[in-house]
Amino acid sequence: MQRGNNELGTSGFHDKFYRKNQALSRAYDIDNRDKVKSKDGKTESKTSTVACHKCKQVKLCTGTYIMETGHFDGAVSVSKNFVFFCADCAPRKKQAEVALSTKQISALLRGAKKGRV
Repeated sequence: MQRGNNELGTSGFHDKFYRKNQALSRAYDIDNRDKVKSKDGKTESKTSTVACHKCKQVKLCTGTYIMETGHFDGAVSVSKNFVFFCADCAPRKKQAEVALSTKQISALLRGAKKGRV
């Protein structure tokens, strides 16, 4: 199978970029394989029997990262700390807001028209 246009002599030109593209593709795949392996080790939740960060009771806790802020002499610092939470104190994901029904929307609009909102 021929690549490029042999009449204009551009086949070598296209082959060069084809080989370069293939080499970059292989390098990208190798790089991603290494990243996936390193991510798998980090994503495992670490459980151990330690004191909970919130309730201070020694229980079986899972480790999570939390953002903490502090300030001293007018300067504010933000840090990402690895702390342990028990099952009761663990931060929960925010629930998606439920869409309003048509009756609720019309009631809100009527209230806004009358100046109650």
